Amino acid sequence: MIAIVVLFMLAMLAFAVFEICAMWRVYEKLGKPGWACLVPIYSAYVLFDAVWDNSAFLRYIGVSFGYGIVSGIMSATSDPNNPPLILSLIALAIAIYLFVMAVGLYRRLAEAFGRGTGFTVGLVLLPAIFFPILAFSDDEQNGYRPGSYDE
Repeated sequence: MIAIVVLFMLAMLAFAVFEICAMWRVYEKLGKPGWACLVPIYSAYVLFDAVWDNSAFLRYIGVSFGYGIVSGIMSATSDPNNPPLILSLIALAIAIYLFVMAVGLYRRLAEAFGRGTGFTVGLVLLPAIFFPILAFSDDEQNGYRPGSYDE
């Protein structure tokens, strides 16, 4: 039993290293330092900076912070299993907004490498497969820069 657990852990470690290498390579293809993918908030900043713009990153971080505040208020209510409806709706709206922003980020990333909508859907639904495809393919950044088309 222990051998199975150790084997599973080694497989997961190998998968994690592979995914980090893929992200590193995507960042380098974008002309950014590869190590930036290892630093949590900075990695998001670098990715937004490469394919969108800094104001989008600030909106994303600000709304994420707001989501944390709403979640904290919801958990601090007198009955955590039944939070006020308005807080639940606000949290849902924020979560939807963050999801839409993430889809927009992936769309811009796919377009930066000349990929289309299907690849964007793949990045959203199966990032563990599509980021390595992006990283290890021959695709290069096609010169896309933030603001080259309307948001």
